[in-house]
Amino acid sequence: MSFHEYSDFDAIGLRDLIISGEVSAHEILTAAFDRISARNRTLNAIVATFDGLADEQLTLLASAASEQDCEKRTLAGVPIAVKDCVGGVRGVSQKFGTRLTRSFTAIRDEEIIRRYRDAGVVFVGQTNVPEFSSSITTESVLYGPCRNPWNPALTVGGSSGGSACAVASGMVPVATANDSAGSIRIPASCTGIFGFKPSRGRTPNGPDISEVWNGLFVQHVLTRSVRDSAAFLDISHGIDVGAPYVAPAFEGCYLDETIKPVEQLKIAFSLRALNGVTVDDSCKAAVLDTARFLENLGHQVVEDEPDLPSDRYFEALEHLLCANLAYEFERHAKAQDTLITDETVEACHRQMIDIGKDLPAMALMEFFSLKALCERQMGTFFERYDVYLTPSLAKLPVPHGHIHANSSNFREYLDRFWAFSPFTTLANISGIPSMSAPLYQSDCGLPIGSMFSAGYGQDDKLFRLAGQLERSLPWKQRTPPAA
Repeated sequence: MSFHEYSDFDAIGLRDLIISGEVSAHEILTAAFDRISARNRTLNAIVATFDGLADEQLTLLASAASEQDCEKRTLAGVPIAVKDCVGGVRGVSQKFGTRLTRSFTAIRDEEIIRRYRDAGVVFVGQTNVPEFSSSITTESVLYGPCRNPWNPALTVGGSSGGSACAVASGMVPVATANDSAGSIRIPASCTGIFGFKPSRGRTPNGPDISEVWNGLFVQHVLTRSVRDSAAFLDISHGIDVGAPYVAPAFEGCYLDETIKPVEQLKIAFSLRALNGVTVDDSCKAAVLDTARFLENLGHQVVEDEPDLPSDRYFEALEHLLCANLAYEFERHAKAQDTLITDETVEACHRQMIDIGKDLPAMALMEFFSLKALCERQMGTFFERYDVYLTPSLAKLPVPHGHIHANSSNFREYLDRFWAFSPFTTLANISGIPSMSAPLYQSDCGLPIGSMFSAGYGQDDKLFRLAGQLERSLPWKQRTPPAA
C-alpha cells in the first residue's frame, strides 16, 4: 500500500496515524524513502540514506514489549534525517562536509541522538552541510550545492541547509540541526520552515564533546510545525554528565506550552543591523507587518534595541571563528592522517586557519569580554521587554556562489557572510533562545523569517508565542514548488 499523503503530516501527525493503526510504521518509512528518491536528485538535501539501519530500527521497535519501553517511545516510527555534523549516530560514517575526512564512523550515539533513539524515531538519512558546518550557505566542494525548493538557483542557507531543505520539501518532517551563529534560523528563513535555537545548555552535547565555539553552539531540530519542535525539545532537553553549561531547569512540557493562552507581551523590534549593512525592503516589511500583527493580537510593541558595541562585535566574532576553525581542522587532519591543502580544504577556510593559528591570546580575550558584555546587556534588555523581534536575515536567499567558502576573495566572502546574516549571532553570543518563524513571503514568493528572541532560559515563553503565531498566521498550506 502506498501512503501518498505522507508529506502532509508533521511528526506528531505521523505518530498518531501509527498509534491509531491507520498507517503502519513500515508504510511511513517506505513513503519517506520514496519521497527522498523523488525529490533529492533535484535538491541534493540528503547525502546518504540509511535503508538498512532504518529497517533494523523498525524491527527493534516492533519487538519492544515492556510497558515502560512503550511509554518512553513517544515518537515511535517517526522518520528523521540527521545532519552530517556533530550529532553522530553509532555505526554511521560522517564526512563533516569536507574532503579532509578519509574515514570516520561514530562508535556510539551522541547523547542527543541517544535520547531521540529512546523516543523511537527512525533515522533515514544524512543531510548536506557546508565544510565543517562553518558557512551560512550549503554548497561545499565535497557535496555540491543544496538547492532551495522555492527556487533551485538560490541558497537554502546554512549550515543546517540540507536538513532545512529535507524538511521544507517533505522528505522528512524533522531533521537534526545545530546553531553556532544562526545555523538553525538562517536555513529556516530561507526555506520557509520553523527554526528554534534553544538556550545555551538546554540540550546536551556529550558524551564526547563539551562545548563548540566556546559556548555559542547548541543542538536541536528543524521542523515545519511548532509542535514538532516542542516535542523534540521535550525528549532531548536536560543536563548530561559533565556539561559545562546548565540552562535554568524547566519542569513542564514544551508541547503543552504551544497551546497555552499567551499573556500580553511587551515586544521590542528593530530593523537596524548591528554592522550597519543595508536590510532589504522585503525583510523590513516582514518585520513591520509582524509588529502590526502582534499589536492586533493584543501585545505591546515598541521600536527599541539593546545597547551593544557595534565597533568591535564582528571583528571579535571573526577572531573566535578563525581560532576555533584552526584548532578543529588541525586536530581533524591529524586524526585522519591527512594534510590541509587546496585539495582537501576550501580556500577561505585555509585562510581562516592561517589567521587562527597566528592570533594572539589578547584577541580571544577581547571576544570573551564582548561575550560577557552581550550577556549582561541582553539580560538587562529583557528586564524591560519580554521578546525582541528583528529580521531573521538582511536579504532574501542569495544565488549559489554568492557566499562560497572556496572563493578566491577571502574578505569579500566574510563581508557577504555578515551582510546576509547580521542578526542571528547575538542569540548565540548571549546564550538566549531564538526562533525564526515563516510568517510572510516576498512579492516574488520567497519565504521570509521573522526572528524572535527572549531572555535566557525562557524557551517556554517563545513556544507559547510561536503557537499563537502559527494558529493566527498558519504557514502549513504554503509549500514550495519543488515539494
